[in-house]
Amino acid sequence: MKLALAAIATVSLAASAWSQTGDIRAVTEYRIKVDRGTEFTDLQKQFAAEIKKSGSTRARYVFQLLSGPRAYISVTYHEKWAEMDTAPTQTPGIAALLARINSCVESSDRRVDLIDRSLSIRESEAMPNMVQVVRVSVRPEKVDEYLALAKSTSYPAYKKAGVKRRIFARVRLGGPSTDFVTSVGLDKWADLDGPNPLERGLGAKGYQDFISKLNAMIYRSQFDVFRYLPDASYVPSR
Repeated sequence: MKLALAAIATVSLAASAWSQTGDIRAVTEYRIKVDRGTEFTDLQKQFAAEIKKSGSTRARYVFQLLSGPRAYISVTYHEKWAEMDTAPTQTPGIAALLARINSCVESSDRRVDLIDRSLSIRESEAMPNMVQVVRVSVRPEKVDEYLALAKSTSYPAYKKAGVKRRIFARVRLGGPSTDFVTSVGLDKWADLDGPNPLERGLGAKGYQDFISKLNAMIYRSQFDVFRYLPDASYVPSR
């Protein structure tokens, strides 16, 4: 990346999940030095414990890339841009850990996405064990068509397939604004066996028709899988 309840109960839970996270998603990717992966993971766990000790109200989710180089990402969500004017909590312990963490990092990148909740599914606050992330670069003149296809075809297909967590976002800062990032929760690698959610929702022919339309709109795509690291993340009590 250079990232069946009753209807009333379901709607209530989804609204709660959105309100507690926000639609502005900041993603920082860390490329780790070849011999420092284990140390980096351990330091992230210590960092999460130190943030908890400080009483911070800002959640931070950490994931390990499973499908590429030695890389991790940290993700934070914001309801308003003004929240990004407030510096993260700092204590002597946090400052010391940051210095040690940075010594493990070979390079880092940061991007900010805007989540489109009308094209996303978030029926649970629980973070999945794994996440498949698809980033596509859309031809500038095809952006409106791409969004229309997402609304008319892919979003309903994910719903029909029973997907509980699918986040659809557009890159706002740190990358082309014609890049879109879709993430779908997984429990395990075995979830990738058999037809994917789009094919389950659309059927074999509908899926092939969708891919044909999509291929005419994009010029690059990248698929990655990340593992959520709960011990290295921090989610404040609500």
